[in-house]
Amino acid sequence: SSGINAEYGGSADQVPCPNHFYQDQPGAGVCKDCPAGRTCIGDGSSGIVDTVPCPTGQYCPRAQAAVDCPAGTYRDQEGGVDITSCFQCPPGNYCPEAGHTGDSFQDCTAGYYCAAGSTTSDPTPCSAGHYCP
Repeated sequence: SSGINAEYGGSADQVPCPNHFYQDQPGAGVCKDCPAGRTCIGDGSSGIVDTVPCPTGQYCPRAQAAVDCPAGTYRDQEGGVDITSCFQCPPGNYCPEAGHTGDSFQDCTAGYYCAAGSTTSDPTPCSAGHYCP
């Protein structure tokens, strides 16, 4: 296991598990890696005894901080594990900011079209012979 070692040849005191690691069992000598799709954040003094699902709009790699889904994508469910857990903003809409939760999408500007994954309201103007309402 690649956990954090809480004992170095004998313990004079308890050492709290740091962020991104946890320990749910008493009597342990190491902290466990926070699993992918979960987050393990504590107050720094009491240790971390549980994991919680990664928040919407983000993904949580194993033993790392939560990462916002990039602009042009969203995540509408908890528990994202990597960037492939983020979905492209739907066609006709755009997602200008990172960490979008998919609760509402912004419409593309009239006269332009937005392909899936657009980050601006006017990425591609409508070509001659077409219209974009």
